[in-house]
Amino acid sequence: MNKPISNDLPLQFIKGIGPKRAQVLAKENICQPLDLINYFPRDYINRDSSFTLSSLSKKLFFNTDNIFDYEEDFKNVEYSFIVDVVDKSLKNLRNRRKLLTLTVKDNSGGKAKINFWANVHFFDNSYKVGDKLLISGKPDKSKFGISFTHPEIDKIDSDELKEFKEEGILPLYKLPTSFIKVGIRNRALRDMIRYCLNQHLTSVNETLDKDILVHIDAPDIQTAIENLHFPMNAKLLQLSQKRFKFEEMLFYQLAILSQQDKFVKSEKAIAMGKSITLAKATLKSFPFELTNDQKNALNLIWKKLNSTIPMNVLLQGDVGSGKTIVAIVSMMMAVESGHQTLLMAPTEILAKQHYKTLQSLLPDSISTELLVGGLSAKDKKEILGKIESGLTNIIIGTHALFQDKVEYNNLGYVVIDEQHRFGVDQRSLLKELGKKSGDNTTVPHMLLMTATPIPRTLAMTKYTDLQIVSINSKPTDRKDIITKVRFESDLTNIYEFIKDQVKEGRQAYIVYPLVEESEKLELKSAVEHFELLNNQIFPELSCGLLHGQMHWKEKDEVMKDFSDKKYDVLISTTVIEVGIDVPNSTVMLIENAERFGLSQLHQLRGRVGRGEHQSYCILVASQKYKQLFAKNLSDIPTVKRLTALESISNGFELSEIDLELRGPGDFLGTKQSGMPEFKFIDIVNDKSIIREAKEIAERIIHCGMHNYPKTAQTYSIHEKKGNYITVG
Repeated sequence: MNKPISNDLPLQFIKGIGPKRAQVLAKENICQPLDLINYFPRDYINRDSSFTLSSLSKKLFFNTDNIFDYEEDFKNVEYSFIVDVVDKSLKNLRNRRKLLTLTVKDNSGGKAKINFWANVHFFDNSYKVGDKLLISGKPDKSKFGISFTHPEIDKIDSDELKEFKEEGILPLYKLPTSFIKVGIRNRALRDMIRYCLNQHLTSVNETLDKDILVHIDAPDIQTAIENLHFPMNAKLLQLSQKRFKFEEMLFYQLAILSQQDKFVKSEKAIAMGKSITLAKATLKSFPFELTNDQKNALNLIWKKLNSTIPMNVLLQGDVGSGKTIVAIVSMMMAVESGHQTLLMAPTEILAKQHYKTLQSLLPDSISTELLVGGLSAKDKKEILGKIESGLTNIIIGTHALFQDKVEYNNLGYVVIDEQHRFGVDQRSLLKELGKKSGDNTTVPHMLLMTATPIPRTLAMTKYTDLQIVSINSKPTDRKDIITKVRFESDLTNIYEFIKDQVKEGRQAYIVYPLVEESEKLELKSAVEHFELLNNQIFPELSCGLLHGQMHWKEKDEVMKDFSDKKYDVLISTTVIEVGIDVPNSTVMLIENAERFGLSQLHQLRGRVGRGEHQSYCILVASQKYKQLFAKNLSDIPTVKRLTALESISNGFELSEIDLELRGPGDFLGTKQSGMPEFKFIDIVNDKSIIREAKEIAERIIHCGMHNYPKTAQTYSIHEKKGNYITVG
């Protein structure tokens, strides 16, 4: 029997490693046997999987006679296959370069090319016809079919193939180039890890309490680790993966909840809202009645404002659901209590829209000021003086509100619209400005608003520090917008439809993805098409042009003219995504619709349907997509995205689909999102595990961490390391 190795033993002394490999492993923070044990597979190949090179070919090439380039739909998707090398060719290229191509085939009969442009001599000597390979990589598409360029490759020997046939599941590990250079591939890694498991697994301590493991039906940590590396069967692998997904999310949730607890105890706000006479009077002045969702949201906000615990509420609602009305009424509670209120918007257009709305709804006794860029020095000085003296009750603005020269007077309430466009640091700065404006001990209450509903899993992870309040219903007089997907060949008919709408007294938007024409991207631009539409397509109509590169005064003038019906058609970029409210506009035509995200398309659609007339949103995709839609290939993201918008009007449902298609990083804005890089949990597909982890974390905090000794000990270790998502 082998003597157990110590976890302190340098890796170079472990069988199969040596000094050179140990040095390479150390660069990946694998320095001890336990580190190697915790180097878990990135994926698995299952013997029973039905996904083959043939099925990949069908997925990428829906019609072999008509191959299209859909790189935006399939980028960053990695596939793995076990293949045989059936042919090999070496070509001499210009500049003394060479190209090595392997032709490979899997059990389905599907073929692919593997191309090597670098280190050709090395790869030429490494592989020959008849070799069995495990390949992992991102496929390319060409007229010759599927190809892979420099994928991860492992030779599979007879013993490994026998093991795969018997056990049915083969783990795949992340293999940096440095690993491959010293001969560390999947087989070598498995041998190293198997040796460390045999010697060291029994010394790995349990990290969760038994009743938690029983509750989630999970194996103990040693069984789970062993089955992640060497699954006995598919069920045990699934249970082991679930255990680590749950554990990762549990400690993340415990960290968030603990921070919330500290925040509640450390920061105080001014209780306001004891008298709501002004809020009630404002409500009565509206020519409409609030929906039940609006009333419920308002009641909750009122209770939060009437507390010394700083309010952090995220008010989410679909386009046109009436979030702004709720915010305005709640602002009256702050004004009546003698506190300044700040309403912040991401764009000048939206800020001015809010200012216009407040001016129309509030009595003259409520002083409102608009603080945006482009003000004259005289006007700016006058506004800043009113804010500092306390003469101004409500300040509406953009990033100009962050300027050091702005001195607030008893700022007690901050409302941020389209909150996803502002970072955590900016929100913290506003809190500090609020502190300085008062007695330097209290922070302002904060209401965040978004018309991009938060998917449920993100609400349970990214936004756990906020109480989310939803307005699901729309005013009863609002009609659903009729949405249709069309193609460039349909444009003539669409233009005629717009003319008919204008004859009936309506107006239309036509949105393009670019300001000016791009040679690199075959996309249409607003400036280029303005001339065509204005002079040839709609010579009898009045057309306006709006884009982000225009001076703010020019943008204001165009928007005012469109609102005053001086323009029948407004040709624009996505600058109109938020803040435009022209009830008479009934048509939204979006060109190159395939280039927009689902949430952005939904926001653009929300610029129409704001009045009494039936509205329409027409999504025009490039002509090459027509066959995709005709064949209803719904597994292709572009098709799924546009057909979802065509059939679904509910923004909450669309946000779930958008997250599924884009993933959390792209949905939130990658590194700016503040989301950790989870090792196990899948934010999109592990909803039930996330929900379960959140519920148990809340129970642990409520009952006391001391009642869960093993979990508490593990949490304490993570807290000291400052890392709550490392398990094992």
